[in-house]
Amino acid sequence: MERTDDFRELALLYFEGKISRADESRLYAYIKENAKNRALFRQWEQEWLAGEKDNKALNENWQALQQKLKVAEGHSREKRLRLVHRPVLRYLAAAVVLVCVAVISFKLAVYSFEPDTEKLFVFETPNGERSKLTLGDGTVVWLNSGSRLCYSNRFDVKERRVEVSGEAYFDVAKQDGREFTVDMGSCNIVVKGTKFNVSAYPEDNYVEATLLEGSIEFRHDDRALEVAPGEQVRMEKASGEWCKERVDARQSNAWVDGRIEYDHITLRDLLPKLARHYDVAFHLETDSLGERNLRISVRNEETVHDVLKALAEVIPMTVAVKGRDIYIH
Repeated sequence: MERTDDFRELALLYFEGKISRADESRLYAYIKENAKNRALFRQWEQEWLAGEKDNKALNENWQALQQKLKVAEGHSREKRLRLVHRPVLRYLAAAVVLVCVAVISFKLAVYSFEPDTEKLFVFETPNGERSKLTLGDGTVVWLNSGSRLCYSNRFDVKERRVEVSGEAYFDVAKQDGREFTVDMGSCNIVVKGTKFNVSAYPEDNYVEATLLEGSIEFRHDDRALEVAPGEQVRMEKASGEWCKERVDARQSNAWVDGRIEYDHITLRDLLPKLARHYDVAFHLETDSLGERNLRISVRNEETVHDVLKALAEVIPMTVAVKGRDIYIH
């Protein structure tokens, strides 16, 4: 059995950006094992920060950490980390290590107010990319193209709460019955430990939650709706009206593996998903085409031109491509 001191040495190597891939995996497994190990990790983090007296050295360590994140295994074409509040760099360097156990591709912005007050961490995924991160409580989150996740530095201290704009898939870590809340602006999802997908893009006129395992509660104003595995709740933003139906829940998070799969979807609802997936802009110029119902399966190897060609075979439409703009009529 490995000693605690061994993992402390691995943690220090991690903070310095000198850890090997194999040792990094061992450290991740140790952190996720239980709350005691996570607490030790936080303690080692504070000890490491206290020993960093030279700001120049800290900046060099931060750059090394950035480089390590850039080469992490993932699906994105470009991997980048953006810091927008330099005064909190000292705090941030450790915070990223603490909350990002697994990283694929994201932008990170930190919004800080006064010293010793609440700080917000914001992860953003550009169109055409996907991201994966692990929160401090062990919860795994995937962010789809054009999505954002926001949470406080007090996460997992008083409550487990995150805000989502866009689409995300959650594998929530169970924690002695403590609730985990996903704030989607117009409504909330409350869980204790489960797997589910949420979609709440600002440009869409609806929010959606699909449950794969466990149980969730969909809340809006003073109403609450229990959702069972294999069920999907869809709420119209304007009216607040919702409906619940049985679906193939596995299709809701097919995007995690780079796929788009739907047994029934209108062209109007499909185009925004394709636009984010391929980082293009669609212009539907014939309204009646938007109501055409489709069954579609898109995988990583298909280009946007492949998809358009297939759609044109089942829908009488004309496609004009001008750079990133695609006109359909």
